[in-house]
Amino acid sequence: MPFVSDNNTSELLKADCISIGNLKYNISYNVISAFNIDDGSIVSSQAMLGGAQHLYCSTENIIITDYSYNSITPIVRYSLNDGVIKFECEGAIKGNLLNQFSIDEHNGYFRFVTTYTEKREHKDNNYSSVKMENRNALYVLNDKLEKVGEVTDLAPDERVYSVRFMGNTAYFVTFRQVDPLFSVDLTDPENPKVIGKLKIPGFSNYLFPFGVGRLLGIGQDADEKSGVVDGVKLSIFDISDPSNVTESHKLVLKENFSPALSNHKASLVDYNKGLIGFAVYGNRGVEYKVFKFSDNGFENVLSVDTEGFGKDARGIRIGDELYIVGEYKLW
Repeated sequence: MPFVSDNNTSELLKADCISIGNLKYNISYNVISAFNIDDGSIVSSQAMLGGAQHLYCSTENIIITDYSYNSITPIVRYSLNDGVIKFECEGAIKGNLLNQFSIDEHNGYFRFVTTYTEKREHKDNNYSSVKMENRNALYVLNDKLEKVGEVTDLAPDERVYSVRFMGNTAYFVTFRQVDPLFSVDLTDPENPKVIGKLKIPGFSNYLFPFGVGRLLGIGQDADEKSGVVDGVKLSIFDISDPSNVTESHKLVLKENFSPALSNHKASLVDYNKGLIGFAVYGNRGVEYKVFKFSDNGFENVLSVDTEGFGKDARGIRIGDELYIVGEYKLW
């Protein structure tokens, strides 16, 4: 049975605080608690039987999704109101979510970007075959988690690599051999429209807002013909006109691996100072690199040997000081 601890005591949750929904592929509980930060007391708790692959939280709602075993992702919504947590509804969408950036809340609507798999028939002369192919979609749901708008069947045989919602516009990258960056107009939630598609070699694992009219992509370069992945790539996308997105600047590093490719928290992104920092692995070992972006492009302003720092050193700026932090060292 699920329980919560408060002041060194544990208490089982009451029956009316426990739900069994469509997140039913796991025998563990998701337990959500609200604490009073003045005295540490628990205001309310809720639990749901089932797994949790991705979690999105705003000041008013928590969205929990689980892994899709049949290309249908189950979704649960809890409301938050002055520490009172309440189960509101559940729903489902077609496809699998990449990460928490694939989920967004805006003006009472919830937006999701997924990759799903379908059987497709292929004909070659007199021979036909059926194979499974990826497709990608964007869904808009209301506060009851009912679908009110969608764009489907995008980027055949590719999958989503990164997503970023920014107000009434969504940007997401799919990849197989080249990197289509889609822009979708969500001004009318019930009628989302793809308004732009930029194709360039490589892909972005993460997209970061980077000042007015700019989007930063951190990912990898790739051969346009073979799709073979190469070095770590920084891209600046000009999104001042979402219907005509361009890659205004790019930099491809000799190093081909970075923890920033699989964890957005491994990146230092400070658009006020124009700074981007992350650790890289290459022929020179492990280094933490900092780049400064200006209208002239990217400049490598710092490279620090982080051998002995421990796994995946990270950077943080406090005031005018930059700190590089590892398991064993701080510089």
